[in-house]
Amino acid sequence: MVCHVGRSNGFTATAIDRAGIDNSGGETAPRYATSYGIDSDPQNQLATMQNQQMFNFFCADVQVRGKYPSYTKRLYRDFKVDESRLDISKEDLKWISDYPVDYIGFSYYMSNAVDVTTVDPEKTGGNMLGGVKNPFLEESEWGWQIDPTGLRIGLNELYDRYQVPLFVVENGLGAKDQVEKDGSINDDYRISYLKKHIEAIEAAVNEDGVDLIGYTPLGLH
Repeated sequence: MVCHVGRSNGFTATAIDRAGIDNSGGETAPRYATSYGIDSDPQNQLATMQNQQMFNFFCADVQVRGKYPSYTKRLYRDFKVDESRLDISKEDLKWISDYPVDYIGFSYYMSNAVDVTTVDPEKTGGNMLGGVKNPFLEESEWGWQIDPTGLRIGLNELYDRYQVPLFVVENGLGAKDQVEKDGSINDDYRISYLKKHIEAIEAAVNEDGVDLIGYTPLGLH
């Protein structure tokens, strides 16, 4: 999929160039979940690093840096991918190399704790990443862990790694809202969620020097 996205990005950028339009293209990751090792056990820290590479960095490594990262072959082995069946040509690799993206757009809803040393650890609800519960965090009604500081960490991790502008394209809280008779919703919990995440963004920009070009909240209910 990453190869097809890179190829499509190259085709699109070429067409835009030919049309004489300003060509500022971005890569949008499906989502970013800051990862923590559940403790200081080296095995959990190694698993956390690999979790970050697979879920948070792989797409951007290809599309920002213009080449597949060194850990790609390990991912192929882990997921039993037959490289001989991959339809990736030298031309595809050139498209990826010649047309890196100019900024990264990503969604953020939760962080992710990693534990590979505990037998049958308690996992978070509604989380496709299979993370375990972090005892230091509250969670939403769906079991997603609420972590505004994790957003600040994620912004720093992405900006330090790629040095391109960032755009938070989705961020929000899902909840079973009570609609009043007049049609209003008294969702102070959502206001609090957004306030804390915006404050974390402000700290990442003003204190840490992250280059952020946009933030769009997403209303969930």
